[in-house]
Amino acid sequence: MAPAPPRGSARLIARVVFSEFQGGGTRASAFLIRQGRWKFVYHCAAPHQLFDLEADPEELVNVAAKQAGVVRRMERELRRICSPERENERAEEYARRQLVALGRAPK
Repeated sequence: MAPAPPRGSARLIARVVFSEFQGGGTRASAFLIRQGRWKFVYHCAAPHQLFDLEADPEELVNVAAKQAGVVRRMERELRRICSPERENERAEEYARRQLVALGRAPK
């Protein structure tokens, strides 16, 4: 296995990290893209969030409205990986099937 690139290197900054969450207690799925200093959270049922992790490592200030170009770029990266809407529909359908199997289907 190749060693990790040094912190701050061009290879590390260009690297895209992806995560997704579909779980209990949420209205819909959420997807995360991290690249360089930016962390973008795409919510299927809530406003999206963008954090500048260099300026705000605790993720207290959502800068999505001020950084529309970064939001567009990060969303393009996300859509290269998956369709958030399609994945959200698949997760909801799976949850419905599980409830039916347990005899707890919503009316």
